[in-house]
Amino acid sequence: MDSTFLGVLAGMALELRKNEPGSSLVIARMTPRNLELVRNLGLHRLLTVDAGNFSMSFDNCDTPLESPQRNEVDQARLVLDAHENLVAADEDNRTKFQDVLSFLKNRVGQK
Repeated sequence: MDSTFLGVLAGMALELRKNEPGSSLVIARMTPRNLELVRNLGLHRLLTVDAGNFSMSFDNCDTPLESPQRNEVDQARLVLDAHENLVAADEDNRTKFQDVLSFLKNRVGQK
């Protein structure tokens, strides 16, 4: 998992909390390394983390997810939003991603 993916998860969790108070996004079957990443970014306070033997079935998952085509600026906006979500989840992340945020803000502003 990279910071963009984790930022998208954070954004989903923030949106869920806003629209469905008391709800929580659950992430399960985390490897020790991924669990460490989630905790280092403070996302364990935003998401429900199930590190146990959570079982799930994909029997009814026969429809693939589709992603809209994005141009370069839209892609940069998505990555920028993801990293801003990480900062919203935990202000300590601002210093971790300040260079990424500056670069992406500049990139989005150029086009």
